[in-house]
Amino acid sequence: MSEQSRGVRAGPSQRELEVVLMIRARDPGTTLERVAGLSSIRGYQLRQGRAMRIHDVYFDTSEGMLGRKKMNLRIRKMGGDYWITWKRGPGLLGLWNRNERRELELPWTQDSVSKMTGELARIGVKFLPAGDGALSGPVETLRSMGLRVIQDRETNRQVREAIPTKGDRPLAELAIDSVSYHFQAQDVRLDELEVEAKPSGGRRVLENLRDGLLELLKEELEPWRWGKLVTGKMIERMLSKGRLEGLLEGSRLRPEAYERLRGALETGIVRPL
Repeated sequence: MSEQSRGVRAGPSQRELEVVLMIRARDPGTTLERVAGLSSIRGYQLRQGRAMRIHDVYFDTSEGMLGRKKMNLRIRKMGGDYWITWKRGPGLLGLWNRNERRELELPWTQDSVSKMTGELARIGVKFLPAGDGALSGPVETLRSMGLRVIQDRETNRQVREAIPTKGDRPLAELAIDSVSYHFQAQDVRLDELEVEAKPSGGRRVLENLRDGLLELLKEELEPWRWGKLVTGKMIERMLSKGRLEGLLEGSRLRPEAYERLRGALETGIVRPL
């Protein structure tokens, strides 16, 4: 989650501390409703925030240079607004998903694009000048600069702010996400909970909220070490190799799919059937 996804104008650089719980219930819709209906967790009151629809498109160079540098570049659309985001991933994957990840996120303007490409050029990532696609929109602009789309997904998000018993300042934010990946072969859907600490919060708040959710919905949630981008990339690989056969109900991942997906993410290998 980023500042702009909560309706706040993002600063030039920020750190994120968050944790993810994947919903692997037989009836994920019911689980989503139960979480959305919670008024408190472990002594923290849950204050309802706004619902939003987020469209994210990720890019890389034709040589995959951003991926090799553990970076990603994204265009995000919310309502009628576009944002351009550059993120640098963590050095290690652990319990805390994308721990203290560095981020630069700016509203989409010509100046923002120039600033972003300037930052990337300083670390050796070069782009073509924006072509005619610049007249069509952000995605077409980046394509005209020689970048390729590596992931296209949409997220329906419900937000809850975690408020301490004494006080009114939110310490963390709970995002209830339904995600649709748009792959060439077909769409794939999943649901997850994402908890992010605010500057006034910290790991202790995340631990309490995570543990409280697991206590309430132990059989329906699974701690997940990977973000949406990495998870989606592996789903696409598995889909192309036929490794999700029988593990989709329509376009939604079945609960049994997550064990196979986790194994592939942990090893980096998509094993044959």
